[in-house]
Amino acid sequence: MDYINYLPIYSHGAIINFVEAPRDIGKTFTAQKWGITRFMKTGEKFIWGRRTEEETIAAKKKFFKKSLLKLCHLTEDDVKIKGKYGYMRRGKRWVDFVEFVSLSRAATERSGGDPDYKLM
Repeated sequence: MDYINYLPIYSHGAIINFVEAPRDIGKTFTAQKWGITRFMKTGEKFIWGRRTEEETIAAKKKFFKKSLLKLCHLTEDDVKIKGKYGYMRRGKRWVDFVEFVSLSRAATERSGGDPDYKLM
């Protein structure tokens, strides 16, 4: 089975990319891996958006799958979720690297405009 490769998509430098593809080809998994490894290499943070608050809560619960962490050379002790942020251990410090956003509530929330967020 072929899995999706986001590299050609990201290489266009577009502000927005839409990916329409069949189920079970790794769209979500590959995007998670891309965001985590980009943060580890460059410090760039990302936003993980879901349609509703219920979907956002469910996504947070299953975001750090063991298979994903293993591919990123991380363990469950290296990551955690607190509130709407995902954190990664960097030395002795915990650094936020992903913000979980419910698109249905996004218009009512205010953003701090963190310039380190590069991908949604």
